Amino acid sequence: RIDEAYKYLVNVYLSTKNYKEAMNSIESMKSLNDEMKTAYQKIAFMRGLQLYNDNYSQEAIDYLNKSLKYSTNRNYVSLANYWKGEAYYKISEKQADHAGLDSAIVAYKNFLSTPGAINNNEFFAANYNLGYSNFKKANYAESNIWFRKYVGFTSNEPKEKINDAYLRIGDGFYMVKDFNNAVDYYNEALKTGKRDADYALYQKSLAQGVSGKLEGKIQTLSELLTKYNGKSTYEAASKYELANTYLQLSMDENALTYYKKVVNDHPECSFTSRSMLQMGLIQSKKKEYDQAIATLDKVLATYPKTNEAFEAISAMKDIYRAKSDMDTYETKLQGIPYAAVSTASLDSSNFDVAFDYYDKGDCENANKYFTKYIQKYTDGIFIMKAMYYKAECDFKNKNYDLALVGYQYVVDKPYNSFSESSLLKASFINYKNKNFRNALHLYTRLAEVAEYPVNKNEAKVGEMRCHWVLGNYDQAVEAARTVITLDKISDEIKSEAHLIIGKSALEKQDLDLAASEFSIITLLTTSEKNAEARYSMAYIQYLKGQYKESQKSAFELLNQNPGYEYWMGKGYLLVSDNYVALKDNFNAKYALQSFIDKSENTELVAVAKEKLNRINEMELLEKQKKEQRKTEDVNIQFKTDSPKDSTLYKQE
Repeated sequence: RIDEAYKYLVNVYLSTKNYKEAMNSIESMKSLNDEMKTAYQKIAFMRGLQLYNDNYSQEAIDYLNKSLKYSTNRNYVSLANYWKGEAYYKISEKQADHAGLDSAIVAYKNFLSTPGAINNNEFFAANYNLGYSNFKKANYAESNIWFRKYVGFTSNEPKEKINDAYLRIGDGFYMVKDFNNAVDYYNEALKTGKRDADYALYQKSLAQGVSGKLEGKIQTLSELLTKYNGKSTYEAASKYELANTYLQLSMDENALTYYKKVVNDHPECSFTSRSMLQMGLIQSKKKEYDQAIATLDKVLATYPKTNEAFEAISAMKDIYRAKSDMDTYETKLQGIPYAAVSTASLDSSNFDVAFDYYDKGDCENANKYFTKYIQKYTDGIFIMKAMYYKAECDFKNKNYDLALVGYQYVVDKPYNSFSESSLLKASFINYKNKNFRNALHLYTRLAEVAEYPVNKNEAKVGEMRCHWVLGNYDQAVEAARTVITLDKISDEIKSEAHLIIGKSALEKQDLDLAASEFSIITLLTTSEKNAEARYSMAYIQYLKGQYKESQKSAFELLNQNPGYEYWMGKGYLLVSDNYVALKDNFNAKYALQSFIDKSENTELVAVAKEKLNRINEMELLEKQKKEQRKTEDVNIQFKTDSPKDSTLYKQE
């Protein structure tokens, strides 16, 4: 009979999509018949999917594994494997862990091997995701097999994904040095769509260059710079590559022109220091010695202790020799402490010990020797590299505060090859530590200088979040609108952007804008953001005095989103507020008491109790007023000397 009761509860919770409670009830049953095994499989799957949508990936995997305990419904077996793959993939992205990718690959393949998988919408995505899982593991030949299967299917897959698959195939061929095939697939990507066309052109040019097709490379880079002038993150890289190609063809004037464009148009990028050095070398080659010295002096001043600085010192030696002025060169060297050969040799040897450990992945010893180097050579030649690599080890070991010291050191120096990565991780750590102003500053700088689109996107999302937390509502709205327009942004991030616009509008009392944004969220996601949006829409109706409409919306929230207890609780509180506004205190108190009796959320229960007490106090006050009015009616004083009152009294 107990199992019968639990069976009843299971059916109730299933009908309301409260998979969490349904799972609790079905797992309390001592034994399951075939009907309940089928229900268990579905409930566990739906609960797993719910957790996945809310970014609880490991918990989602646990429930999907529970779903796989029973195979009564073949479709749920198939889909459970697919979503396990998705969850493992998401974990690997968060933790930069190849083990997660290995598990994702197994799960996707299990999905594809289940009978009828080809009939699921997820079939095409599984091939695409297997391509990416292998690509991220640098298994390029294997990734190309899956990506080529994906583009080979006749399907209604989005053009953007097909275009992306062509790009990854091109990248795969490029990485295994099959440059002709790489060019072919970059061309396929360019035919498919406009997304990432600048990337396709840039990569195509590199493939042309390494295969000796220098004229073709120049033509491709020129096309990129013409079509995407001021719009592409590959603009600086393209100018630099164009300059290098002209240099290879002994077209020094053209090379000098494009090196100057890099330095002048992109003062903070990873190609600036190298371009400035090359300018000096070309000027020296042209025997424009004074100009060359001025350029190389700027390299030394702006990028001390870098490879470019050492090359500049070496180049200056040749220039001063040609000028028959070695005395000036020797004087210059005296002002560059790190140029001393004996000191530089010891400095280098100590750094190499630490880096060898780092290169082997031995962060414990790397950290030890990087620390030793940093303490011994506080102004050493490799101090920036040592600080960065030590920070990488600290970050890997989740010693975030120690990592931040190293990243901040790099960020505070002139732009270098470690700047972008350091900005990304320093902003992440500051945000994690709730240092939102510092995080905002770093995200803003990252957005300005990022050369990788994925990092630029991360910066824009970070800016949006920081502005919201800091209460900069106008800037938060502006940043969120930018995020919505970004390429390769998930629906969850778009939902977050719309949520921030809606909540910012609500803070500024722009109820119509807020309602519009919350409405969009309900179409984008089924995650907890959906529940928050539905609650917010009902709350806006309440603020507008539309109590009946608000009540209807609140009940829809309670019926449709039972898995999100916080927003369910807020919904109950709103239901009671609407009842009060509609002068139905009886049902208002019933809603509050029901919530108090069954909720475990101490924060909301405290609010519910306060509301309940307030209603009781209002009712008591109203009762006292009524009794007072009755008393006043009974105690009417008649004046016996008044003829009118006297007549009335006699008639009575």
